[in-house]
Amino acid sequence: TESHQIESMVANGLLPVLMTAMKILKKKESICGELFKLVLSVCRGDSSYCKEIIDSDAWIILAESATMYVSDPDISLLCFHIMLAMLDSDEANKHNSLVYFDSKRFPHSEVLKCLHEALNAHQQNETISVQILRIFRIAVEKSVCVDSYFTRERVYEPMIASLIKYIAVEDMKLCFSISVGHIAISNKFMQERLKDLNIYENLIYVINTSITEVSVVKWAFWAVGCLVQFYQPGQIKFATSGGCKAYANALLNVTDLNCLAVLLRSLAMLSSQNSSIQQLFMKENVLQIILEKKEQLSCIFESTTSAEKRSAIKQLLVTFDYTMMALGHSLSSNSNGFDDFNYILE
Repeated sequence: TESHQIESMVANGLLPVLMTAMKILKKKESICGELFKLVLSVCRGDSSYCKEIIDSDAWIILAESATMYVSDPDISLLCFHIMLAMLDSDEANKHNSLVYFDSKRFPHSEVLKCLHEALNAHQQNETISVQILRIFRIAVEKSVCVDSYFTRERVYEPMIASLIKYIAVEDMKLCFSISVGHIAISNKFMQERLKDLNIYENLIYVINTSITEVSVVKWAFWAVGCLVQFYQPGQIKFATSGGCKAYANALLNVTDLNCLAVLLRSLAMLSSQNSSIQQLFMKENVLQIILEKKEQLSCIFESTTSAEKRSAIKQLLVTFDYTMMALGHSLSSNSNGFDDFNYILE
């Protein structure tokens, strides 16, 4: 399993042999474990090897095997390790996701059904559950989960319940925020379905407990924006569940410029044209905190010599102005600034 050994074996025709072996030997439990270990080593090697595996019938074989060996956690876990390696490979990431993960390369319903069944079967196994949730997160992020099976069978419900169950584990806070945001974005139907799944309370928990983790907090605020965009019941529920206080705390502690921009845009999305929510933000002294934060940034802008940093701060100062307008009941002539929340985070 050393990289140079794998390279040598691939050069001598390993990949076609592996693909054929997976098809023929998938029901041989005594062999499957070692076979999948080798496949995983290959997937974690050069990304071009991963492409050949993705282009084969590997998804179906892995989905069938993960379901077939549900009583053997070791084999199931290997299947999910391989799926995750294929989804998150350099080869996959450099392509447009909607093209690269089409129905041929990623048979949505079959794989989602497998993940759904496995998640239910392994509810008490944290290691397997967490790995399945990582696969779900990448699949949702790459827009391959938005199909009839995902919504018809309400696959997102056990997925979100498990994300909440394991939210304190490793990278699950990040997985939770990215997953719920992508499920909800520009989709009022899903916004309504997600409203009563304890998502708002858990996003507030993520924000309050991860205030120093820039990436986690940034995605959490992005998710808030996706959940409440043009959806007043969601706006009210989030604001009255402690969301305004979470924003006030974050504004006092977040220093990363990119994270601040996401925070401010979602805050504006939450409060614009809603006087009751604006009043809740006022009670938490949010407008005053924003004014002080803006003043600090203005001073930094004047003293910095970096053109790149000055440009970033200048854009952020404009975002501060828009957010203050959203909090001050005078947004009507500038509402277009908040119509599109599909902005790039990085």
